[in-house]
Amino acid sequence: MQNEPFPAIAKAKQGTIVILRLVLDPEKPPISEIASKLESLGSRIVGGIHGEVDDSHLWTLLLEVPPNVDGDAVVEEMASIDGVRSVEKHGVKVGDFWLNDALSGVGLLGARAGVLPIATARALFGAVKRYWGPAGEAFLYHMGVAAGKESYQELQSKVQMSELDLLTSFLGLIKASGWINWFEVVEFNQSEGRALIRVKGSFECAESRGAEGKRSNILRGLLAGFVGAMWGIPTVGEELKCEAIGDPYDEILIRAMKL
Repeated sequence: MQNEPFPAIAKAKQGTIVILRLVLDPEKPPISEIASKLESLGSRIVGGIHGEVDDSHLWTLLLEVPPNVDGDAVVEEMASIDGVRSVEKHGVKVGDFWLNDALSGVGLLGARAGVLPIATARALFGAVKRYWGPAGEAFLYHMGVAAGKESYQELQSKVQMSELDLLTSFLGLIKASGWINWFEVVEFNQSEGRALIRVKGSFECAESRGAEGKRSNILRGLLAGFVGAMWGIPTVGEELKCEAIGDPYDEILIRAMKL
């Protein structure tokens, strides 16, 4: 499993960066042949994404190519491999860096997802807290609740699975979007109206260590809204532990709201 995100911008340690978009035969994609050819050229794979798209196997590679190898020569070598249907070279140089222009968002269950840099998202939500204080935090929480409810409706319309699996899948989508690094569903009991979830690396909390007070608002709301919509009852999300105040993980309790 690739724990590091696929680079959107990269700088070569030596040589240059080349980004390739390869369309391969889906019946027998020549993955090993491509890797061997790149190794023979002295090129290093910095990151890659591959999967089925329509009737083809698509592989997007970000390569570090040595100074004595021309990027166009790499394209020609890739195109000569049996099973490679087409090759496109991407990448825009800005100063000493290369922008990965082969990607535009990510796909989540057939839907296109836009991804904000974590620092940008943190600044957006931080501004709400800074200007409106506790009212801003409540706004972020309820914004998350609304989004969580909508996310449940969208997810359950596309996949048929148990409620626990739906929650696990939703957490997986959040992780794939870069909002968290790890998660665990510790407790899931609809009859008692309780779900206990732990996460690590939440962008709201993990980089705010030393802060005064717990920091999860958006994520806490997302999970409360998702579980509440799934169970068909009003729920509330409580943050029991938080990385921002030194806990090893965030622990969020979703419970039925007492009316």
